[in-house]
Amino acid sequence: MPREKGLYVHLPRLLKRQAVDLIMLGYVMGYRHVSAIPVLQIKKGIEEYKKDMGFSEEDYPLQSALVTYYRMLDEYNKMKIYDKSDTKRHCGHI
Repeated sequence: MPREKGLYVHLPRLLKRQAVDLIMLGYVMGYRHVSAIPVLQIKKGIEEYKKDMGFSEEDYPLQSALVTYYRMLDEYNKMKIYDKSDTKRHCGHI
């Protein structure tokens, strides 16, 4: 039986997003971590995501994806993380 994790994350707002947008957030965050200049790679990461998924500009507009990415990143950074044994909750991000 797998060991229970001690950290819990409050996710409701972030999970209300479209699955394709959640995948894009994870894809671009991962892309940024492996790139040499993370800040400059967000637009390129979204373009690579669209290419890998086979989305055209009409299917998934770049400007819309950029706005969605930054909104979701803000939501992600505001998520609450807390230890199950701790009665006090504190803000942070994974």
